[in-house]
Amino acid sequence: MLHVARIRALAGLTLVLLSACAGVRDTAEETASAQALAEPCLATPAEPEGANYLPDAPFKDVIYPPGMRGVRLVMSGTIFADDCRTPLDGAIMDVWQVDAQGHYDFSDRFVLRGKVRTDERGRYQFETIVPAQYGSRPPHMHLKISHPDAAILTTQLYFLGNDNGGVNPALVLGGRRDDGAIYATFDFVLGR
Repeated sequence: MLHVARIRALAGLTLVLLSACAGVRDTAEETASAQALAEPCLATPAEPEGANYLPDAPFKDVIYPPGMRGVRLVMSGTIFADDCRTPLDGAIMDVWQVDAQGHYDFSDRFVLRGKVRTDERGRYQFETIVPAQYGSRPPHMHLKISHPDAAILTTQLYFLGNDNGGVNPALVLGGRRDDGAIYATFDFVLGR
């Protein structure tokens, strides 16, 4: 199953190529309407919460402490309602993960744990480090996303380029390297 962002990109590219080949010219609204009809709207797949969730993490845009070893990761994207078009203002994303050695922090300092809130356009951004693989688990981060107008989504994101056997490909995260950091974008769709 493809993630909605990948489906949108493929549907949009198909519409552009078909229009170009047929010599069709239409407005941006007509293209958006046709694209909305052509693509299925799928909620982001849920994954188990796991045993390492701690409630009451504080709101913070940088969830790793100064000086922590690891590759810096800047995550951003948009959280959408179940129509895949309406951004959710004020959605809360709770994030938790292991460090570069594969250990969770259970202290009251909430290291590599935190919450972020989306802006009026449903956008979020936070900084962390790339988590390590531990045991048989590929590198991943846990997320719990809530909004008053949607069902709570608990899921995990996995990192491209590692042994991702057995994980949902819709939850594999890509990214680009720049200045020693990885910049990754992932859009979420919450169900009802």
